[in-house]
Amino acid sequence: MEIKFAFEKATKNTFRFEELSTDPIIGYLYVKKEAFNGRQPSHVIINLEVAE
Repeated sequence: MEIKFAFEKATKNTFRFEELSTDPIIGYLYVKKEAFNGRQPSHVIINLEVAE
């Protein structure tokens, strides 16, 4: 399952992204700024896989 998020705001150490869906599964996603090497992305895509 592919879930798309749009940048919403920057906090002290993280970027907050909001899920682009009418029926959110995750809602908000916080990612540490250091994961993006100093850049602020406008969107991120998460691939969600359920393991059993």
